[in-house]
Parts: sequence; C-alpha cells; structure tokens
Amino acid sequence: MFTESIRHARELVLAPAYAVEKITDNLSFQKAAALWSTYLTAYGLLIDQANAQTGQFVLINAASSAVGISAIQIANAAGAIPIAISTSAAKRAALLEAGASYVIVSSEQDIAEEVNRITHHKGANIILDAVGGPAFSGLLAAAALKARILIYGTLSPEPATINTWEILKKNVQISGFTVADVNFDPSRLQAAKTFIYEGLASGKLNPVIAGSFTLDAIADAHRFLESNKQVEKVIISL
Repeated sequence: MFTESIRHARELVLAPAYAVEKITDNLSFQKAAALWSTYLTAYGLLIDQANAQTGQFVLINAASSAVGISAIQIANAAGAIPIAISTSAAKRAALLEAGASYVIVSSEQDIAEEVNRITHHKGANIILDAVGGPAFSGLLAAAALKARILIYGTLSPEPATINTWEILKKNVQISGFTVADVNFDPSRLQAAKTFIYEGLASGKLNPVIAGSFTLDAIADAHRFLESNKQVEKVIISL
C-alpha cells in the first residue's frame, strides 16, 4: 500500500468509485493504507460469506499476514474464537497479542490434533486458507461438521491434496473468495464499510503496521517481506 504524506495535496486520480474512500479525520494515511484491502477481505470471508457467530471456532492459516491479523480482530468482534496457524514459533507471542485465542505452530505441531484438543474434538467451524498445497489436508481434517472452508490465496506452489471422504462424512463446504465479490456489489460494500467503521470507532478493529518504508527503500521493504518476519501490513510512503 502507498501512502501520501500531505493530507491536503491537490491531485487528480482516475479510479472507479468503489475503489475510492475518503480518509476520516481519525485515520492517518498510514493507517488508511493498511486498512481497506485487508479488512475488506477478512470481512468478506468471515461476515459476508461465513456469517461468523459467537462461540464458533475460526481456524486462520497464514495468520501473521495482513488479512490474517484482520481476520483475528474481526473474529473477536463477531464473538468467535480465532485459532491462528503460523509456521514460525517466533510469531506466537505477536499472534496472541493480536487477539488470537490459540496459536498452532504448523512446523512443530499437527494441525488437526491441536484443533481437536482445543475444540474438544468438535473441529473448526470456519477455516480460512491462503496457502493451499499439501498442508490443506490437515485443515480439512480439522474441520467440524458442516464447516465452511474459504480459500482466498495460493501461496504454496504445490497442488493441494484432498481426502474426499473427509468432505463427505463432515458435509464440508469448500469455496473460493476474492475481495472483488464484495467490491463489485454496492450493497455488500456499504455493509462492509459500516462494519469496519463501527469496529474502528469501538476499538475492536485497529490496523497494525509491521513496517513502513520510503519509496527509495523499496528494496529493503522487499527484503523485509522475504524474511517472513513481519506480522500484518507493510506500507510504502511517498
């Protein structure tokens, strides 16, 4: 995301109306840059698509990503119980601080076993996955009866492996999602904006910035991303 350092700069930009939102007085350009793409995606997944409810377990893969942290906050706002998955034990504390009720380190722990322990063998009601690949089978094994699995990314270059018996016996629904599903529907987009603004006002939603770089330091920003040390959004300031 790019930010503008001068709030009242007079410049003209040609863009579709759905892609433009006025920055409110209580938001900095940096916070605004970290807000919309991530929170709209997380809202679309958890509220628009899955209708997350109080007490439901929400399993979030790649939880330290910008969408992952937003999903943790939105799950909490909905009264659900977020379970974060990370490949790095070093991110456990940051994910708990971000609001995750539980953290599973997939490089050290079996996802399905941990989810079964946490949920007392009920499984996760909603599963968000931006990775795919061979690890997808573990997410499917962790699913509850009639769970929703929403795929919104394919970080793994390898194909996902699926046990169709798990789908049949649990009656699991697997679907894809892109933020365009919300952006291109005026009524759904307005509902998303209302939810996000209310969450910001109440303090339940709060964009987290992992790092801010100037455009001259764009190479440093890429190295920071490639290090996989960030938790949440990285922004570039003009």
